[in-house]
Amino acid sequence: GWGLICDIVIADIDGDNMQETIVANSGSMIHIYEHDGDGMVLAYNLTHPSWGDGTQVNTIAVGDLDNDGSPYLEVLATTYSHAFHSVVFKKIGDLYSPVFNISSADPRHACGNVCTVGDMDNNGDLEFIVTEQISGSDGLSLLRLFDWQTNTWVNIRNYAFVTGDYNNNVQQVQIADVDNDNENEVLVNSDQEFVHTLEYVGGVFVKSWSCALLDDRINCAIAGDITNDGLIDIVVPDSVTDLIYIYETVTGSIVNTFNISFVHDNNWGGPGYTCMDIGDLDDDAQNEWVFVHWNETVLPHEWITIFRNDTVLQEGPTGYLYASTVEIGNYDNDLAGTVVTTTNSTTTSTTNTTETDSIPIPFEILTLAIALPISLIVIAIVVKRRRS
Repeated sequence: GWGLICDIVIADIDGDNMQETIVANSGSMIHIYEHDGDGMVLAYNLTHPSWGDGTQVNTIAVGDLDNDGSPYLEVLATTYSHAFHSVVFKKIGDLYSPVFNISSADPRHACGNVCTVGDMDNNGDLEFIVTEQISGSDGLSLLRLFDWQTNTWVNIRNYAFVTGDYNNNVQQVQIADVDNDNENEVLVNSDQEFVHTLEYVGGVFVKSWSCALLDDRINCAIAGDITNDGLIDIVVPDSVTDLIYIYETVTGSIVNTFNISFVHDNNWGGPGYTCMDIGDLDDDAQNEWVFVHWNETVLPHEWITIFRNDTVLQEGPTGYLYASTVEIGNYDNDLAGTVVTTTNSTTTSTTNTTETDSIPIPFEILTLAIALPISLIVIAIVVKRRRS
């Protein structure tokens, strides 16, 4: 494909106990790669007849969306296409084919923005969420929940976000037990309502918590156990205060328990320039979390920091600019966790193979350059710690 890489998911989608890498880009295409021991091999291309050339695939998510127990997971995608802004792909024969199309009921033809997969109604099977939007003062910002019923997916509930003089586009959605009550909520990051949660109560979405410390648009937020206490936390970086806010559940309430300072540029210029992910990078049964952001004090300005709890384990420049997504996963199917970041012209990977926290760390770098039909070049870099 050609264009910008917009999202990456690393998961075993075919039940072979090997991780695949699913890549969404702005060239009307989703690519699924497998690592054969020597390098990444293209296994599948996913596209839709209505997308045409240059349709941007914004976000992707994977899961057993039809709850059939098959090891072949479905792939959900949201795009800027007006005809069908979201599509579910299913493995049929040797190919992944579109089997369910979602369009807007609004006659102004909304486009898609973000998606997520999870057990929204806490009944043991998976649902999925897509959002659709129309920009402008009389715009639209809508969350739509779908459930598998009998032989198809059914739109069982919608939630309309506040609109007015400004766009209120949704930048992120995540299904997780954010308040640690054994029932899942939706963590939402939107332009005007900022970071908040939606409870699904009696088949209706209700706003249950908002990040009160925010007074401006936030580039990214994530829920996960970063404090390694078995509970879900919320992580919110704020470019206005130079702080990363950490929220934990204390006696049933979500509260700000500590903050971490970081260096950045006050004018990031867009939500795609910071990103985070949480996972066990060094196989020590503790989560690390990765934060990629703009750092005005270095050139190039993009900076990656790896934390455990509130401690910096490793940090430094990625060597590139404008990260759009970061994903932790064992994409090359060795025994080491991997961080993969994508930018508008590059892909960078950082792999930890020991538990040493020393900085700086000598690197081994493998690069792969692919010339594209436009002026951009995608460079994949694998950065590994030397084994001590």
